[in-house]
Amino acid sequence: MILRMSVLGWLCFAVTVTALAVTGCRTTAEQISFGPYVTHPGHTSMAVRWTSDALADGVVSFTAEGEQTREVTAHIDMLRYPDDPDTRGMSLAGLRPDEIGTAFLYAAHLDELTPGTDYRYTIEFGGRTVEGGFRTMADQPEPFRFIAFGDSHAQDVVADQFAQHEPAFLINLGDTVRHENYHEFQDYFSPTVNQMTRWYPMAAVRGNHEQRGVLFSRLFGLDPDRIYYSFEYGDALFVQLDSSVWRWPNAEENTARMLEWAEQVLSESDANWKIVSFHEPPYDMSYRRSRWGRYHAMEVFRRTGVDLVLNGHAHAYQRYAPLYRKGENEDHPILLINSSGASEIYSTAPRRADPYLVAGAEGNHYVVIDIDGDTLTGRTLRRDGDLIDEFEIRKEGGKPVAEYVEQALPEEPLDRLDRALFRQYMDMPGGVIEEGEEFEVAIGFTAETMSIRYDFRPAADSAHAVELVEPARGEVPAGSEKTVVVRLRARREIRDRGGRGMTAPRVWLDCHYEVNGVEGVISSTRVWSRRPDED
Repeated sequence: MILRMSVLGWLCFAVTVTALAVTGCRTTAEQISFGPYVTHPGHTSMAVRWTSDALADGVVSFTAEGEQTREVTAHIDMLRYPDDPDTRGMSLAGLRPDEIGTAFLYAAHLDELTPGTDYRYTIEFGGRTVEGGFRTMADQPEPFRFIAFGDSHAQDVVADQFAQHEPAFLINLGDTVRHENYHEFQDYFSPTVNQMTRWYPMAAVRGNHEQRGVLFSRLFGLDPDRIYYSFEYGDALFVQLDSSVWRWPNAEENTARMLEWAEQVLSESDANWKIVSFHEPPYDMSYRRSRWGRYHAMEVFRRTGVDLVLNGHAHAYQRYAPLYRKGENEDHPILLINSSGASEIYSTAPRRADPYLVAGAEGNHYVVIDIDGDTLTGRTLRRDGDLIDEFEIRKEGGKPVAEYVEQALPEEPLDRLDRALFRQYMDMPGGVIEEGEEFEVAIGFTAETMSIRYDFRPAADSAHAVELVEPARGEVPAGSEKTVVVRLRARREIRDRGGRGMTAPRVWLDCHYEVNGVEGVISSTRVWSRRPDED
């Protein structure tokens, strides 16, 4: 790992002399509202950004050891936004002038930098001075470290741990804020976050809470029509995708365009490591059971030799066994990691997915990843520094070593079982199932190239609520479909919670399975209630 003691020294100095200049909340004239923060990591360029309620000249001077100090005047862009809490979701066209706030976005682009070099910069703004620094991306292989984290929701609680690891950069996995609102970005860029992001470049992806992404794009200097990009560090390629395209108009067209771009970037790169980040994960054993990219992006990743996929959204930590599709990437499986514990909004423990879900945890966390030649190692840490998980990928000749490949599991069974176990229903006339009453849950299976042997049982944490009336086991042959009816008896009264489909107590099922020699257990999502008049 490259030591950057000089940068740590600058950081400690800056904490002392600039605490009054960087506040992370609304400020008076000629003060920085939030920032500076470093974006657009590159070999020979970086961008330094900040915002202010004041319009003033902003000059950034920067230098590295052995280089002359240079200066850049920041570009200024005006931002108008709904200012009152009651109007923050409204269009500006419907607001009075006194309900509209104005801020100024400052961006200084530092060019003609030396790759793999530590730089120090100083902002002169409104009579105040703010210092920071960064390391440009190396263009030759060298050991480096980065940190991945996500789902801050405007209240990041792990950023104060980042400096001790001295990362080359940060990857933000989305949901920086709760809503697409300027004030929430002010909340996110707290004094703690500012101290990190002005020293370590942050490569962010759009989450669903960044909503349309217009403000997100402006703050991070991205094209709002294509919020995806890539960068390289040494022998590693990083591709940052936008999993929120499906939520907005022209979803199919924009997704296809993005994946065509991603395939070109990934296939043309000869980087030893290929790492892709986006918000909504292909696999997720939390309450959401997200599956973005499973049927289109993962296909691209398999073809182009992606090693690691980083996601957020799940509000739980999850690391899956390396996955492959038969006939596609048996010798180069893909490791998927969900990291979304940067806030205290809510957190959930992932359900069972044995043996696919290798590690899972709830609570605040972040992932520290080191790349040193042919070895990638990762540690997932809690806010207090306790270790949740650690993992390693080693390569020889550009391919994962045999010991790693032997850990891989076929993706198809996980996909088929996860789909079958998503959103089952129990009929609930009158909104209640009485104690002792029997009811049915129908589960539809589709087997592709592998037969699925199944045995359904109530999950352990639902055994107090329901019991099996009769065994629910059998087999779905390859290439066929089947509907399995699981007959249950209520061991206590089960009620619909206000007509929303959720029940009290909650009911979960476990599927004990065997597919192509792989045996395990996968939990369903909660079984939802359904009134007879509902579709």
